Amino acid sequence: MLYRFVGWDEAGERVRGEIDAPSRAIALARLRRQGLLVDRIAPTLRLFQLAGPRRGRLGLRQVGLLCSQLSMLIEGGVPLLQALQVMAAQSKPPVKGAVHDLAVAVEGGRSLSEALALRPDLFPHLMMHVVAVSEVSGELAGGLQMLARQFDREDQIQRKVRSAMVYPSVVMVMAGALLIFMLGFMVPQYGDMFGQLGAELPGPTRALMALGKAVQQRWHTVLALAASIFAGYRYAVHKHEGFRLFMHRLFLRVPVFGALALKRDLARYTQALATTLKSGVPVLRAVESAAEVLENDSLARALAAVPEQMSRGATLTEALRRTAVLPPIMVELLGVGEIIGNTDVTLQRVSGFLEADLNEMVDRLTAILEPFLIVLLGGIVVATVVPMLLPMFEIYGKIS
Repeated sequence: MLYRFVGWDEAGERVRGEIDAPSRAIALARLRRQGLLVDRIAPTLRLFQLAGPRRGRLGLRQVGLLCSQLSMLIEGGVPLLQALQVMAAQSKPPVKGAVHDLAVAVEGGRSLSEALALRPDLFPHLMMHVVAVSEVSGELAGGLQMLARQFDREDQIQRKVRSAMVYPSVVMVMAGALLIFMLGFMVPQYGDMFGQLGAELPGPTRALMALGKAVQQRWHTVLALAASIFAGYRYAVHKHEGFRLFMHRLFLRVPVFGALALKRDLARYTQALATTLKSGVPVLRAVESAAEVLENDSLARALAAVPEQMSRGATLTEALRRTAVLPPIMVELLGVGEIIGNTDVTLQRVSGFLEADLNEMVDRLTAILEPFLIVLLGGIVVATVVPMLLPMFEIYGKIS
């Protein structure tokens, strides 16, 4: 997301500009590292941002495939510019335009990392940092291959969690549609039939018929109200950072799903941090770029304090312990790895533990949700059918 800021530089000059960052906290941290004293900072709202703060960026699978193909071409002896031109010619939008921009920048004399830095709206900062270090060490192909594995693993984690959340969401939408159909179409027809028979209706039947009549007569009002609430929520989430932070913090407290989102973000964060450290990126820059993979602003704000504390002399383990985000046992494991100089390997191990725990949670959630959702659908049908059957029982009783 783009943030517009106003502040002063080290010479006391007033500075205005924009910065791309996943959250306000990370944007502030970057500006402070540039020696700026920030007076005001606020998100720059644009129409395309209403659909999501990262809409402009390429998907994880797209970036991972791009890194893998570019790595193979470079490793095969193809010059960088020619490799980018070949990939731009055979790619499809939006990758085609992104690679073309990189090729133009490289042709103009820039390095690949500098070309990536020109398009922060398309490529992750993590990619730029790893590529920059790989260029200095002369291991560009190896760095790109490392990034390909990183983005592929992030994509797998993301898809695993999304698939677990999509299933109940689809069933809930279907349940809502079924309920509206029965209230808006079936219940009024039964009401007309009972009215013609002159039967005395029980209380539950009268209440259900009144609800069905309201849905049938005012469906457009209900639909407009639902659309307004949804649009207002989306606008507030992307326009007001305080509201977005509150909702993200609230979501982490939702049973099961909150823990699932927490495990997903932490697994991606620790893996990204391990990748950047292994490639040789300085630890402060690595911690800052790894925070970009976080999708929850509450976690991003908590972990944005890590580079600030490390710049004041704290170790990575101490800074992470103060955030109280990672499980204590994993912080202690990281502390041991940091002492023996094996931080990147330890972070990969921590990420593996979190990912295994995440997979177990997803499997358990899927097993629990399936019978629960079946019972929910059955409950909706029973709640609408039984009140309609009660008058029929009374009519049959009188006839007999």
